[in-house]
Amino acid sequence: TDLPGPGSSSPIVVGRRVFVTCWSGYGLNREEPGDQSQLRRHLICLDRDTGDIAWDETIEPYLPEDEYRGMFAEHGYASHTPVSDGRFVYAFFVKTSAVKFDMYGNQLWQQGVGTESGAMGWGTASSPILYENLLIVPATAESEALVALDTETGNEMWRQEASGFSGVWGTPILVPINDDRTDLVIAVPNEIWGFNPANGELVWYCKTMENRSFCSSVVAHDGVIYAVESGPGGGGGIAVKAGATGDVTDSHVLWSGRQRNRIGTPLYHNGRL
Repeated sequence: TDLPGPGSSSPIVVGRRVFVTCWSGYGLNREEPGDQSQLRRHLICLDRDTGDIAWDETIEPYLPEDEYRGMFAEHGYASHTPVSDGRFVYAFFVKTSAVKFDMYGNQLWQQGVGTESGAMGWGTASSPILYENLLIVPATAESEALVALDTETGNEMWRQEASGFSGVWGTPILVPINDDRTDLVIAVPNEIWGFNPANGELVWYCKTMENRSFCSSVVAHDGVIYAVESGPGGGGGIAVKAGATGDVTDSHVLWSGRQRNRIGTPLYHNGRL
Protein backbone atom coordinates (compact mmCIF):
# COMPACT_ATOMS: atom_id res chain seq x y z
CA THR A 1 0.00 0.00 0.00
CA ASP A 2 1.46 3.34 -1.03
CA LEU A 3 1.69 5.92 1.76
CA PRO A 4 1.53 9.72 1.34
CA GLY A 5 5.25 9.96 2.12
CA PRO A 6 8.22 8.43 3.94
CA GLY A 7 8.63 7.66 7.63
CA SER A 8 10.90 5.78 10.01
CA SER A 9 8.35 4.70 12.62
CA SER A 10 7.20 1.11 13.06
CA PRO A 11 3.59 0.10 12.38
CA ILE A 12 1.47 -1.22 15.23
CA VAL A 13 -1.44 -3.66 14.99
CA VAL A 14 -4.61 -3.07 17.02
CA GLY A 15 -7.25 -5.69 16.30
CA ARG A 16 -8.13 -5.37 12.61
CA ARG A 17 -6.35 -2.03 12.27
CA VAL A 18 -2.75 -1.14 11.46
CA PHE A 19 -1.44 2.30 12.45
CA VAL A 20 1.69 3.99 11.12
CA THR A 21 3.02 7.53 10.76
CA CYS A 22 4.70 9.32 7.86
CA TRP A 23 5.28 12.83 6.57
CA SER A 24 4.75 14.76 3.34
CA GLY A 25 5.17 18.20 1.78
CA TYR A 26 8.76 18.99 2.77
CA GLY A 27 12.09 17.20 3.08
CA LEU A 28 11.55 14.70 0.31
CA ASN A 29 14.69 15.60 -1.64
CA ARG A 30 18.13 16.47 -0.28
CA GLU A 31 18.93 18.97 -3.03
CA GLU A 32 15.54 20.75 -2.96
CA PRO A 33 13.88 20.16 0.43
CA GLY A 34 11.11 22.67 -0.28
CA ASP A 35 9.08 24.94 1.99
CA GLN A 36 8.64 23.96 5.65
CA SER A 37 5.16 25.47 5.71
CA GLN A 38 4.04 22.56 3.51
CA LEU A 39 5.25 19.92 5.99
CA ARG A 40 2.48 17.64 7.25
CA ARG A 41 2.60 14.74 9.66
CA HIS A 42 0.23 11.84 8.98
CA LEU A 43 -1.32 9.28 11.28
CA ILE A 44 -2.68 6.55 9.05
CA CYS A 45 -5.06 3.68 9.78
CA LEU A 46 -5.07 0.71 7.40
CA ASP A 47 -7.36 -2.29 7.23
CA ARG A 48 -5.28 -5.26 8.39
CA ASP A 49 -6.87 -7.71 5.95
CA THR A 50 -6.86 -5.66 2.75
CA GLY A 51 -4.17 -3.00 3.27
CA ASP A 52 -6.67 -0.31 2.29
CA ILE A 53 -6.26 3.05 4.02
CA ALA A 54 -9.27 3.50 6.30
CA TRP A 55 -8.30 7.05 7.27
CA ASP A 56 -5.41 9.47 6.98
CA GLU A 57 -5.31 12.38 9.42
CA THR A 58 -2.77 15.19 9.01
CA ILE A 59 -1.23 17.48 11.61
CA GLU A 60 0.18 20.88 10.71
CA PRO A 61 3.72 21.53 11.96
CA TYR A 62 5.15 23.79 14.59
CA LEU A 63 7.66 25.98 12.77
CA PRO A 64 10.53 26.40 12.37
CA GLU A 65 11.31 22.69 12.30
CA ASP A 66 14.83 21.26 12.03
CA GLU A 67 16.12 21.68 8.50
CA TYR A 68 16.20 18.66 6.22
CA ARG A 69 19.95 18.05 5.84
CA GLY A 70 22.80 15.79 6.91
CA MET A 71 21.92 12.91 9.21
CA PHE A 72 18.41 14.27 9.60
CA ALA A 73 17.82 13.60 5.91
CA GLU A 74 18.06 9.91 6.70
CA HIS A 75 15.91 10.26 9.79
CA GLY A 76 12.90 12.29 8.78
CA TYR A 77 9.95 13.85 10.52
CA ALA A 78 7.99 10.72 11.50
CA SER A 79 10.35 8.44 13.40
CA HIS A 80 8.32 7.82 16.57
CA THR A 81 6.17 4.70 16.65
CA PRO A 82 2.56 5.29 17.79
CA VAL A 83 1.06 3.47 20.78
CA SER A 84 -2.45 2.27 21.59
CA ASP A 85 -4.44 0.96 24.54
CA GLY A 86 -6.89 -0.77 22.19
CA ARG A 87 -9.45 2.06 22.39
CA PHE A 88 -7.38 5.07 21.34
CA VAL A 89 -4.14 5.66 19.46
CA TYR A 90 -1.45 8.16 20.43
CA ALA A 91 1.35 9.59 18.32
CA PHE A 92 4.29 11.92 18.97
CA PHE A 93 5.27 14.45 16.31
CA VAL A 94 8.23 16.07 18.10
CA LYS A 95 8.08 19.90 18.23
CA THR A 96 4.52 19.88 16.90
CA SER A 97 2.89 17.87 19.72
CA ALA A 98 1.66 14.59 21.03
CA VAL A 99 -1.82 13.72 19.77
CA LYS A 100 -4.69 11.40 20.66
CA PHE A 101 -7.15 9.93 18.16
CA ASP A 102 -10.01 7.49 18.47
CA MET A 103 -10.20 4.41 16.28
CA TYR A 104 -12.21 6.30 13.64
CA GLY A 105 -9.74 9.14 13.03
CA ASN A 106 -11.27 11.79 15.29
CA GLN A 107 -8.63 13.91 17.02
CA LEU A 108 -9.37 14.22 20.74
CA TRP A 109 -6.46 16.36 21.93
CA GLN A 110 -3.09 17.81 20.95
CA GLN A 111 -0.43 18.78 23.47
CA GLY A 112 3.03 20.26 22.93
CA VAL A 113 5.95 19.03 25.04
CA GLY A 114 8.81 21.25 23.84
CA THR A 115 10.17 23.07 20.80
CA GLU A 116 13.94 22.85 21.21
CA SER A 117 16.40 21.10 18.86
CA GLY A 118 19.06 18.55 19.68
CA ALA A 119 22.67 19.74 19.75
CA MET A 120 23.55 17.62 16.71
CA GLY A 121 20.46 18.50 14.66
CA TRP A 122 19.62 14.88 13.96
CA GLY A 123 16.00 14.95 15.09
CA THR A 124 14.56 12.49 17.61
CA ALA A 125 13.26 8.94 17.52
CA SER A 126 12.20 7.88 21.04
CA SER A 127 8.62 6.61 21.03
CA PRO A 128 5.87 7.31 23.61
CA ILE A 129 4.64 4.55 25.92
CA LEU A 130 1.53 4.07 28.06
CA TYR A 131 1.45 3.51 31.82
CA GLU A 132 -1.98 3.34 33.47
CA ASN A 133 -3.60 6.76 32.75
CA LEU A 134 -0.37 8.34 31.49
CA LEU A 135 1.17 8.80 28.08
CA ILE A 136 4.91 9.06 28.77
CA VAL A 137 6.65 11.05 26.05
CA PRO A 138 10.45 11.05 25.71
CA ALA A 139 10.94 14.67 24.59
CA THR A 140 14.68 14.11 24.46
CA ALA A 141 15.60 16.93 22.07
CA GLU A 142 12.44 19.00 22.36
CA SER A 143 12.89 19.76 26.09
CA GLU A 144 15.53 17.32 27.43
CA ALA A 145 12.76 15.68 29.44
CA LEU A 146 10.42 12.81 30.03
CA VAL A 147 6.90 14.23 30.02
CA ALA A 148 3.80 12.42 31.29
CA LEU A 149 0.42 13.48 29.88
CA ASP A 150 -3.00 12.52 31.18
CA THR A 151 -4.48 10.19 28.56
CA GLU A 152 -7.98 11.58 29.08
CA THR A 153 -7.24 15.30 28.80
CA GLY A 154 -3.68 15.65 27.47
CA ASN A 155 -2.75 17.77 30.49
CA GLU A 156 0.83 17.53 31.72
CA MET A 157 1.00 15.47 34.93
CA TRP A 158 4.75 15.44 35.52
CA ARG A 159 8.01 16.40 33.85
CA GLN A 160 11.52 15.10 34.59
CA GLU A 161 14.23 17.21 32.98
CA ALA A 162 17.92 16.30 32.66
CA SER A 163 20.67 17.29 30.23
CA GLY A 164 21.49 13.61 29.69
CA PHE A 165 18.30 13.14 27.67
CA SER A 166 19.78 15.19 24.83
CA GLY A 167 21.89 12.22 23.70
CA VAL A 168 19.04 9.68 23.71
CA TRP A 169 17.23 8.11 20.75
CA GLY A 170 16.00 4.96 22.51
CA THR A 171 12.54 4.35 23.94
CA PRO A 172 11.94 3.83 27.68
CA ILE A 173 10.53 0.53 28.91
CA LEU A 174 8.38 -0.52 31.88
CA VAL A 175 9.86 -3.21 34.14
CA PRO A 176 7.51 -4.85 36.67
CA ILE A 177 9.30 -5.41 40.00
CA ASN A 178 6.43 -6.66 42.20
CA ASP A 179 2.71 -6.08 42.67
CA ASP A 180 3.36 -2.60 44.04
CA ARG A 181 6.24 -1.40 41.91
CA THR A 182 7.07 -0.87 38.25
CA ASP A 183 10.25 0.86 37.10
CA LEU A 184 10.40 3.17 34.08
CA VAL A 185 13.87 2.53 32.63
CA ILE A 186 15.84 4.35 29.95
CA ALA A 187 19.51 4.37 28.94
CA VAL A 188 21.28 7.71 28.56
CA PRO A 189 24.92 8.48 27.76
CA ASN A 190 27.10 6.83 30.44
CA GLU A 191 24.19 5.68 32.67
CA ILE A 192 20.90 3.78 32.99
CA TRP A 193 18.11 5.51 34.91
CA GLY A 194 15.12 4.00 36.69
CA PHE A 195 12.11 6.23 37.46
CA ASN A 196 8.80 5.89 39.23
CA PRO A 197 6.38 6.12 36.27
CA ALA A 198 3.58 7.46 38.47
CA ASN A 199 5.39 10.70 39.38
CA GLY A 200 8.65 10.83 37.39
CA GLU A 201 10.95 10.66 40.40
CA LEU A 202 14.40 9.11 39.83
CA VAL A 203 14.57 5.92 41.92
CA TRP A 204 17.91 4.43 40.89
CA TYR A 205 20.78 4.86 38.48
CA CYS A 206 23.74 2.84 37.28
CA LYS A 207 26.95 3.96 35.61
CA THR A 208 27.58 2.15 32.32
CA MET A 209 29.90 2.25 29.36
CA GLU A 210 31.26 5.63 28.27
CA ASN A 211 29.26 6.90 25.32
CA ARG A 212 28.26 10.34 24.07
CA SER A 213 24.92 9.03 22.79
CA PHE A 214 22.52 6.14 23.36
CA CYS A 215 20.53 5.22 20.25
CA SER A 216 19.12 1.80 21.18
CA SER A 217 16.57 0.87 23.83
CA VAL A 218 17.27 -1.34 26.81
CA VAL A 219 15.45 -4.66 27.15
CA ALA A 220 14.43 -6.56 30.28
CA HIS A 221 13.74 -10.12 31.39
CA ASP A 222 12.89 -11.26 34.94
CA GLY A 223 13.79 -7.88 36.37
CA VAL A 224 17.20 -7.66 34.69
CA ILE A 225 17.97 -4.75 32.36
CA TYR A 226 20.23 -5.38 29.36
CA ALA A 227 21.88 -2.62 27.36
CA VAL A 228 24.28 -2.88 24.42
CA GLU A 229 25.53 0.23 22.63
CA SER A 230 28.48 1.66 20.73
CA GLY A 231 29.29 4.92 19.09
CA PRO A 232 31.09 8.20 19.76
CA GLY A 233 33.01 7.93 23.01
CA GLY A 234 33.03 4.17 23.56
CA GLY A 235 30.41 1.48 24.01
CA GLY A 236 29.85 -1.94 25.55
CA GLY A 237 27.25 -4.20 27.13
CA ILE A 238 25.83 -4.43 30.64
CA ALA A 239 23.23 -6.32 32.68
CA VAL A 240 21.72 -4.61 35.73
CA LYS A 241 19.25 -5.94 38.27
CA ALA A 242 16.34 -3.52 38.64
CA GLY A 243 14.30 -2.87 41.77
CA ALA A 244 16.77 -1.17 44.10
CA THR A 245 17.27 2.51 45.02
CA GLY A 246 20.08 5.03 44.65
CA ASP A 247 23.40 4.31 42.97
CA VAL A 248 23.37 0.59 42.13
CA THR A 249 26.64 0.55 40.14
CA ASP A 250 28.54 -1.49 42.74
CA SER A 251 25.66 -3.63 43.96
CA HIS A 252 23.41 -4.63 41.05
CA VAL A 253 25.57 -4.99 37.93
CA LEU A 254 25.51 -8.68 36.97
CA TRP A 255 27.99 -8.40 34.13
CA SER A 256 29.57 -5.90 31.77
CA GLY A 257 31.79 -6.30 28.74
CA ARG A 258 32.85 -5.13 25.32
CA GLN A 259 29.75 -6.23 23.39
CA ARG A 260 28.93 -3.60 20.78
CA ASN A 261 25.79 -2.61 18.92
CA ARG A 262 24.58 0.56 17.24
CA ILE A 263 21.05 1.86 16.63
CA GLY A 264 19.26 -1.51 16.75
CA THR A 265 17.65 -2.66 20.01
CA PRO A 266 18.54 -6.22 21.11
CA LEU A 267 15.98 -8.94 21.80
CA TYR A 268 15.96 -11.43 24.67
CA HIS A 269 15.08 -15.03 23.78
CA ASN A 270 15.71 -18.26 25.69
CA GLY A 271 18.62 -16.94 27.69
CA ARG A 272 20.28 -15.13 24.81
CA LEU A 273 20.50 -11.58 23.50
